[in-house]
Amino acid sequence: MRHYRHLSAEERDRIAEMHARHEGVSAIAAAIGRNKSTVSREIARNGRNGRYGAIAAQSRSDARRKACRPRKRLSDPALAAEVRRRIVDDRWSPEQIDGRFRLERGGRCVVSFSTIYRAVNAGELDPPQAAPEERVRGRLRRRGRRPGRGREETRGRIKVDHEVSERPREADARSRLGDWEDDTVVGPTPACC
Repeated sequence: MRHYRHLSAEERDRIAEMHARHEGVSAIAAAIGRNKSTVSREIARNGRNGRYGAIAAQSRSDARRKACRPRKRLSDPALAAEVRRRIVDDRWSPEQIDGRFRLERGGRCVVSFSTIYRAVNAGELDPPQAAPEERVRGRLRRRGRRPGRGREETRGRIKVDHEVSERPREADARSRLGDWEDDTVVGPTPACC
């Protein structure tokens, strides 16, 4: 599969020069080493009233390429200000902001928490010329750190220091006080007794 190359400014200059001399599309295409359909489309797309100008064609092409790029979700100033306010003033986490937006908008994703983290880490939500203490990253609960993918949650877990195989023989004989096992779970009392 071939990769498409956009026309350069030099190629557009050559097209404009040859088109002004009323040379045919095939001759122009051969001169710049492009397919004649590429040259024909270029003249039709960027020419006006039978004339073709290289500078105007380049600026139109640049404007079209810029318009077709995907826009960042937080490029909307109102949305960025709302996210910043909820982090700085309300001390919400990006996960809470994402969840609230989904709840308010019927399950539709407005901006994901990972997008918010990327914007915070890149400084896109910081005020202009922000001092280090004014940066949004410092207002996050974890100071911008978040658990990595695949990491197991360790909070609330009891760490087991000794395995059952390491238990002394006296405990198996139950010869000492405290070696007896007992059920510590309280369940329903039997109705028959």
